[in-house]
Amino acid sequence: SQIKVTKLSAHPLGSHCLLISSEALLFSFGSSNEHGQLGTGTRRACASPTVITPILENGGKALDCAAGATHSLVIVQTDGKRVSKMLKRRNRVANDNDAAMSVFSRVSSSTNDAPSSVGTATSLRSKVIDPTQTPVCLHQVYAFGSNSHMKLGLVNTSVDESDDVLLPRRVALHCQVSQKPGQKPGVKYGIFSLAASMHHSAALVRRSNGSTELYTWGYAGDGALGLGARNAQVVVTPTLVR
Repeated sequence: SQIKVTKLSAHPLGSHCLLISSEALLFSFGSSNEHGQLGTGTRRACASPTVITPILENGGKALDCAAGATHSLVIVQTDGKRVSKMLKRRNRVANDNDAAMSVFSRVSSSTNDAPSSVGTATSLRSKVIDPTQTPVCLHQVYAFGSNSHMKLGLVNTSVDESDDVLLPRRVALHCQVSQKPGQKPGVKYGIFSLAASMHHSAALVRRSNGSTELYTWGYAGDGALGLGARNAQVVVTPTLVR
């Protein structure tokens, strides 16, 4: 059947394309899938648009996507009520194990003081999200393809630079979004835009008060991430640009 395309992304040095349909489904196709950048679970090329099914779990909807040269990014929105139930279950487990974090609060390991308010990204070391405050939705970034220079920014930092990721996996960047008085209609809140380059990635997050934050990760040489002078050549997880 015919796909009504609402978003399209392709990199000039890449050989694949991503598109989002009017039904919020993510599709990929391309002549090269050497690093798994199509997200289909194989390295085979796809001559026609193929839906990426893993992000459909838990009712996920694709909001935005970015095709890099050898990797791909997508923002997935999940319904807040379903997320709230998951948070309650995970919070109980965290309390039982005397744990300090939830899987849903893993975002940026290098910015301990990153804001944790509703409508923005939170820090890896932030507290477990309060499950009593049901968010309208949860935004989570997923990535797949080549992890060279750690440009996928995965929650699981044990994935090596030489590894390829063939299916969408969670990036260490998420936020919960709730409706608040004074928010402008038609304005996108939460994680709303992605960019994928040859060696690094970026995301824009709009907080509930309307301010916008930029997060970058991957190759940090030559000031590529806008984070100033750094000793490390790579930034493993999304980091707030100040």
